[in-house]
Parts: sequence; structure tokens; C-alpha cells
Amino acid sequence: MRTETWPVLTFQEEMSWLKKEIKRRGYYRKQPARMVAERLSFLLIQLIGIGGYWLAEPLIMKVLAILLLAVGVLGGAAHTHTASHQGLFRTRWLNNLVVFLGYPFQVGLSATHWWHKHVVVHHPNPNIQGIDEDIDFMPYFALTEADLKNVSGIRRLWYEWQWLIFPLSLSLTFSNMQLAGWKHLVSVLVNRPHRKLIHWLDLASLIGHYACFIVIPALFLPITDVVFFYACWLLLTGFGAYALLAPGHFPSEAQVFTEQALTGNFYLRQLATTVNFRAGWLGNWFCCGLNYQIEHHLFPGVSHQFYPAISELLQPICQRHGYPHQTLGWGEALWKSYRIIICPKPVFEAIT
Repeated sequence: MRTETWPVLTFQEEMSWLKKEIKRRGYYRKQPARMVAERLSFLLIQLIGIGGYWLAEPLIMKVLAILLLAVGVLGGAAHTHTASHQGLFRTRWLNNLVVFLGYPFQVGLSATHWWHKHVVVHHPNPNIQGIDEDIDFMPYFALTEADLKNVSGIRRLWYEWQWLIFPLSLSLTFSNMQLAGWKHLVSVLVNRPHRKLIHWLDLASLIGHYACFIVIPALFLPITDVVFFYACWLLLTGFGAYALLAPGHFPSEAQVFTEQALTGNFYLRQLATTVNFRAGWLGNWFCCGLNYQIEHHLFPGVSHQFYPAISELLQPICQRHGYPHQTLGWGEALWKSYRIIICPKPVFEAIT
């Protein structure tokens, strides 16, 4: 009896098939109506939070309003993240418009800085020591064993006890992102050969943010109350930003590599440095694909609503060829993201 043998495909061949399958199933298509509805839902939550804070009298209601505002801000920022990869709409100008409205105008984060730091630098080099700024908290905190090299005395003692201070510092996550954006934007604007119209648009959007959130409200309300309100939601959003961004690359399962490592293997560089985390149906809506970091890094231009389906296709391919595809619970991922502050991660020159 004759038995047919099927050819054994390489990982690269299976990934080529996956790309074609994704296209065949229509996962590259955009769903503008759904994207607009999601966007409006986050904006509505944000506006309810703002209105609730200023209209409510009981302290508990003001606290709930601030929490609601933070949810709207973070959800909108996660949604804007997809737009920054041209994943919401078919046209580039419409995606860019969402980025300008979502980052500089809505949350005070420079759009041009985000594009440079996240899209240009981070995505080709996730968890690459010396390149990816997302894993570089020096000189304040050491995340890798390489950060501790040649460190002694008071600084060494600080890093040994940094795990006590780090949780408090998370409230500054978003404000630090804002500050880094300002530094980047100003450095470009004063450099005449490098500045472009997009940088001036970025500056105008940032000015519009502070005008809407501080200057205009201060015309009708005490300036101290306005600044206190702005500081409250900014600090609270800092914790939320860490909860959204850290689990994808901070846990020990997401390895850190030297610049020379894995340069010839794009897929392995993305898979070995990235993990997914489970968030449930409500978390999927709120995270806008940030909980599917693996699929996002491999297919950044795909709209986030297709990542769960793509993940189901990708996992068996990785398993067949021994490539990592790791998923953690959200709480587990957060704990392991904090665990590296207690015990910094090693830096590898090859996959382990």
C-alpha cells in the first residue's frame, strides 16, 4: 500500500504561508466603522471622567471620576498605538491624524518622538541592549545584569534596594514619557536641517493639549485646582501605562540580547524578546492589541482586532519548529515585570 509523504516545510516557508493565509482571510483589511466606535467609546469615558470630577461633590465620586478618566486616556492611547503603525484606516493621513489627536493633543505625548522611539527604533530592535530605550532605565534603575557591570559603592547599594522605590516611581511613567517627548521635539526644532512641518504640527498639538487641559479651565476655575486635577490623572495614568506596556517585554521570558545577536533572523529576534498576556474580553477591548505583542511585532500594520485569530495560526507553527511563543496571565506578567527589578535579567548573545 502506497503512502504519500508531505514535504517538511521550514519555519520561513510556513511563515510565508501564514502571510498568504492572513491575506486570504482578510485580516489585512481595515474596519473603519469599528475603529471609530472604539475611539468614541474611549473618548466618551474620558469626558465622563472629566465632567464627573468637576461636577461631583463627594470625594469618593471624584476618585471614581479620576479612575474613569485614566481608563479613557489609556484606552485611547492604546488605540492610537495601532494608528501609529497605520493599522486603523487605509489612508496614511487619516491614521496620522488619529496619532496627532491621540498623543500630543489628548495626552501631551509628542507624536514625532513616539514614531522615532517606538516605530523606528524599538520595533526592529526589541530588548536589544544599547538600542532599545524601553529597557534602559539607567542611571535610576538597573533592569539587566549588564547595567550592573562596573557599578560599585553607593550606586551598587542603590540598585540592590531599588525594588523598594520602583513601585512608587511608576506613577511618573507617563510624565517621563511626556518629558522625553519634549526633549526630542525641541532638539529637532532647534536643528534647522532636520525639522519639518510635521514637527511644527506636533508642537502645535502639544500646545493645544495644555491650552485645553490647563489654560482654558484656569479661566473659570482656581489654577491650583486645575493643576491638582491634571497631576492626579497624570500620576494615575502612569501606573496604568506601565501595566499596559511592561508585560510585553519586561518578564524574564522576554530575553534581552546584545546588538549583534539574532541579526540574521527577524522572526527569532521578535519571538524571543516578546511575550503575550491574557486579558479577557474586557481587557482585549481596553488593551487594543497590546496584550498580543508577539503578533503585533510580526504584523504591526494589521488592525488589533485580528490578533487573536492570527495567534491561533501562529502558535502551532512556532511549536513545530521550536520557536518561542509565550503567553502569561496579566497578573503573572506584571509580577515578573517587577521581579526583574529585584533580580535583573541577563543579556544573551544567542537564543537560550
